[in-house]
Amino acid sequence: AHFANAPSGVRDAARDAMQRRWTNMLADQLEVVRAPARRGRGRYRVAASAGDRSYGLLLRGTAPLDLVCECADFRSGGLGVCKHGLTLLRDLADDADAFERLARAPHRAPPVRWSPVWSATEPSDWVRGVALAPDAAVGARLRGLGAGPDGTLRVDPSRQTSQARSALVAHVAALNVGRAADPALAAWLGFEAEEQARAASLDTARRGRARALRRFGATLRPYQRRTVERFLARGRLLLADDMGLGKTVQAAAIAHVLLASGAAERVLVIAPASLKAQWCAEWARFVPSESGDVAPVVGGAKQRHALYGDTARGVLVANYEQVHLDLEAIARFAPQLVILDEGQRIKNWPTRTAQAVKRIHSSFRLVLTGTPIENRLDELMSILDWLDPYAIAPKWRLPAEHMGTDEGADGMRHLVALRARLAPICLRRTRAEVLGELPEREDRIHAVGVTERQQTAHDEVTPEIAKLLARSEKRPLTQREFLRLMMLFTIQRTVANGLGLHEFEQVFPEIRLRHPSESVLSSLHAPKLSYLRDLIVRIALESGQRVVVFSQWRRFLELAHWATAPALEAAGVRALFFSGNESQLQRARNVQRFHDDPDTRVLWCTDAGGVGLNLQHAAHVCVHAELPWNPAVFEQRVARIHRMGQPERVTVHTLYTPTTIEGRIAESLRTKRQLFAGVFDGDTDTLVFDERGGTLGALRAIYDDEVALALRGSSRDEVGDDTDDATADALEDVPVEAREDERGAARPVGDQPNGTTAASHSATTGATASLSALALSDMGALLSSLSVTTRADGGLRIEAPPETAGALAALFRGMASALEATAMQEQKGPNR
Repeated sequence: AHFANAPSGVRDAARDAMQRRWTNMLADQLEVVRAPARRGRGRYRVAASAGDRSYGLLLRGTAPLDLVCECADFRSGGLGVCKHGLTLLRDLADDADAFERLARAPHRAPPVRWSPVWSATEPSDWVRGVALAPDAAVGARLRGLGAGPDGTLRVDPSRQTSQARSALVAHVAALNVGRAADPALAAWLGFEAEEQARAASLDTARRGRARALRRFGATLRPYQRRTVERFLARGRLLLADDMGLGKTVQAAAIAHVLLASGAAERVLVIAPASLKAQWCAEWARFVPSESGDVAPVVGGAKQRHALYGDTARGVLVANYEQVHLDLEAIARFAPQLVILDEGQRIKNWPTRTAQAVKRIHSSFRLVLTGTPIENRLDELMSILDWLDPYAIAPKWRLPAEHMGTDEGADGMRHLVALRARLAPICLRRTRAEVLGELPEREDRIHAVGVTERQQTAHDEVTPEIAKLLARSEKRPLTQREFLRLMMLFTIQRTVANGLGLHEFEQVFPEIRLRHPSESVLSSLHAPKLSYLRDLIVRIALESGQRVVVFSQWRRFLELAHWATAPALEAAGVRALFFSGNESQLQRARNVQRFHDDPDTRVLWCTDAGGVGLNLQHAAHVCVHAELPWNPAVFEQRVARIHRMGQPERVTVHTLYTPTTIEGRIAESLRTKRQLFAGVFDGDTDTLVFDERGGTLGALRAIYDDEVALALRGSSRDEVGDDTDDATADALEDVPVEAREDERGAARPVGDQPNGTTAASHSATTGATASLSALALSDMGALLSSLSVTTRADGGLRIEAPPETAGALAALFRGMASALEATAMQEQKGPNR
């Protein structure tokens, strides 16, 4: 009934959301554990079992259905029912007599109730759902009320003062009592009490703000002061400023105001491991001692937990990988303010990192990210799920409301309404808006040729890529096929940088001790490497400037280091690395040396250094050795030097080979930039872009002409299924959807949240077939993109480029299945 007049897309999304709740109800084995006499109107409780936590429901009637639950999903889901309500309805449907009695019973409207239907166009506020009965006594102080379509009195939050809101809440609380009390409304009143307590703390902070900022170690610009004011209005904020606008210093100022005013005593900063040292250094630089000391969370579990337990006041800086290990210690630490730096790290719903962070409770929450959306709208939804789960509720409705255009094209629509809903919780400014004095940025694009052998090696895999992509148009790819596709794509990307990178394991041991003469360099079939060497020599030696060189491939940086070393060493100039291969301590030392030592002029960086690192005082030149797959990665790299505090004109050099995959990637980057700019920076209501979602969609767009040719010129046997019967039978056991998660991973059909698969009973056969069908050289192409290092806590840190991470995950799953199958065979005996 809630969606009778909604567009068909919204009705379909509501039906799907309802089906998911039914599925969850069955999976959780929910049952009614308490009911009124004769299962009539009244209060029920539902739980997974009698000993588990139960949820209270109030059933007022079934004609029409009037059922309310106290759970968070009922309040945020916008469906009018949750899995607990579905459990009750299922039980009532099995009891025909009880259901008939309920249907005949007269329906009595309560004096006050809450409607679970959220506005799709206005900022979310629970009081919009409050409905007072027409005969409810309304005091003179209750303003902002209007007649609802059903004759009730409804609330318009935009017409309320804070005093009027307090009066309304008090009045609602007085009415919502006794046996007729609405459990959802009672939960909202508890939520409002927490909000009011936070507001009181923020009032204290606002009164002490001016004094605290006078003692802050940096003079904030006007837009940065507005950030502090915005945060102190609600205590929850997504700061999505353009990269380089000083999000770290703004966060430090907010934390200092809360600590100095007494509104908070303990702060937890969660950041990428590579930025912990920088956070500690900037805190010590800007924040006076009165706000407490700062310390990085390091060491083994015992040492980390002791640090949490011993810190009564101050700031602790942890990295994301530690959070799931230290949740209990963090809960005892009880930080009042939690800051997520590079908050896009929780953009993926099912990841362990996201789930762990979302279990941290704090009164004040601040998320810093220059890229809250990198590929899809649900990335933003995941971040807001922790920051403010009701900000854009219900989340299931967002794709139906905003994805696609009214004409059916790929894109987004109703962006004006989406921006209005995000406005209270999100703040974004671009550099063009607020930093007219930011140094100019000059982008220089260097098109580099390739050798004939290099071009041949690149092009010879294109037909197979197109064939696999064409096949994915007709049916889901098997696991072997998806792995093969990602390996071929990786091969083309490495070959674009040079055969020396593609064949690194064979080539580098032979040349590492040889002088990088022209003849040796030419033997690598890597013109880009020679071009990069000459560019670095011009920048670091002839111009005497420091330069940051970015590459997705650590091995390509090793080749570049080898190629430039003789010239740099002859001039007394040093080059250092910043990648996942160095320890946190070594990375911090290398950055410090790059800042302080005039003869350390080259910093070789993988994308471990492309996020959050501040190098504006060290360099004003950077080089992209290749085009990254994601435009956000490109801008994150540049923002390491083109940011507030940079005194020089910034020069950005980008090397690419236009006759290879890099020429196609350059075109694809434009669409991804459109998505982010359309949601946050634009003023249009509709955004159209030509890209199909996911890794496969992006690859199809890149190879569009070749895919079309493969589809036109191939028969079903050539495109639809060219495997032999035995292989096909084996692969049936490991079907893979033509859909990828955020990092490009193919997800097996039937995947459940716990990772089980519908075809798990026979997956080992398919996995073995998949692995045996892959050439070792193909596996090597994928594994060469993998970086494995040991963390300070003894665990492993594994890094891989986004477009290969999914394929690697699938490869490892297949290897694990094959090993399990072997182990089972050995247990059965050698002759089995």
